[in-house]
Amino acid sequence: MTFVPSSPLPEGEGTSCFAILQSSWKTPAPPLNPVPNNMLRDYIFFADDRSNIPTSTMHIADQIATGKIEGVNRVFWVNTYTRLPKLSEFRKAFRILTRRGAKPVVNQQVAGSTIISATPLQFPWFGPWLGTAARKFNGYFAGRFFQKLVKQYDIQHPVLATNFPCVVDAFRTIRQLAPQTVQIYYCYDDFIKYPGFNAQHWETMEQEFFATVDGVIFSSRDLQQNKKRPESLPSLYLPHGVDYEHFSGATTEKVPIAALEKLKKPIIGFFGTMDFWSDLPAIAYLAKRFPQCSFAVVGRAVVPMTPLEGIENVHLFGQVPYSELPQYARYFDVGLIPYIRHDYLKAVNPLKLREYYAIGLPVIATRVPDIADMPGPLYFADTHEEYGDHLETILNSDLSELRRQAQEIAKKNSWTARAESFMQFAEQTASAQRQ
Repeated sequence: MTFVPSSPLPEGEGTSCFAILQSSWKTPAPPLNPVPNNMLRDYIFFADDRSNIPTSTMHIADQIATGKIEGVNRVFWVNTYTRLPKLSEFRKAFRILTRRGAKPVVNQQVAGSTIISATPLQFPWFGPWLGTAARKFNGYFAGRFFQKLVKQYDIQHPVLATNFPCVVDAFRTIRQLAPQTVQIYYCYDDFIKYPGFNAQHWETMEQEFFATVDGVIFSSRDLQQNKKRPESLPSLYLPHGVDYEHFSGATTEKVPIAALEKLKKPIIGFFGTMDFWSDLPAIAYLAKRFPQCSFAVVGRAVVPMTPLEGIENVHLFGQVPYSELPQYARYFDVGLIPYIRHDYLKAVNPLKLREYYAIGLPVIATRVPDIADMPGPLYFADTHEEYGDHLETILNSDLSELRRQAQEIAKKNSWTARAESFMQFAEQTASAQRQ
């Protein structure tokens, strides 16, 4: 959302290029009221574009917005970008960045979830050369955006949350405009180890962010144990959840998928994004070792699928909408989570595991530390041969019993429960802040 700034930044935050705009600023937005005890809040999430595949932050926000937990909490979604768009994405980026006004967006997967979504002016560059100027630019316009949002919607008791440390300048600016905001870092990715990100600059931003926020929520024990942060900063370990009703089919009408109806059983499945972390050769190995099985791969590929090409019993379905994913996955008999060995994966808590469980699938996965003690029909494999041995064991087991076990675990790990813990932590943090 592009808008005219309404008041000057706190002294020292602007630069000369912004001084030109100061003469046109309107009356400042009213200050936020103090936060009383036991009040419903407004939540403002700075996170991924909501048109993308649902993330953990989106699931948390949707649960808060439904009012199922503690009544109606308004949720505002600030579309945030961590990198410049690729050439193929410029049309989409231009369309998003030129939206005017905060518009309600209804998430079709969660009944009753209406979220007010908007996009402030931003320049997603955090590397060398323009990085410092871009950060000042983003912080400045985030402040202007926040002031307009407060005034337009009479925001009173906000919690700001994000999974991106690159918004540190935005949060700092907002802190100076409204010191009583509660600021939470929802840390579920290790961007410092993520390929394509400038590790030095992202580590600097993250350290600054730890010194800025009021609390941090970690999705994995590795992140909680190894991220350097002030000892006094409150933290919470909160593993990912699952939309059980969505994936179990409880709220989804079963629609036949013709291409899957034709496949021979059993069907070994994978859904998700195929990226640098995906062990495609593991799927190829299994397909060749078990020619009597079909292997269905559903999702967007951002890496070459060469290892799977030409294998007769491997079937690639491409990306499907999140709303339709259970329709495909219900044909699976076994779920796969094949990762390559990479430092980035030490901090991973796979969303996919609980989604497979909700469908009722036994799962074979590369050994990931944060799910090492996860109960249920989960089989860890360190080699391709172990993947094959586990698949053989599963195919010779009582699949109906494994399905029952998986779904029992999934029911106990709902996003509703995770969102409730998220909100309780925010309230505890707010109480500590007042004291």
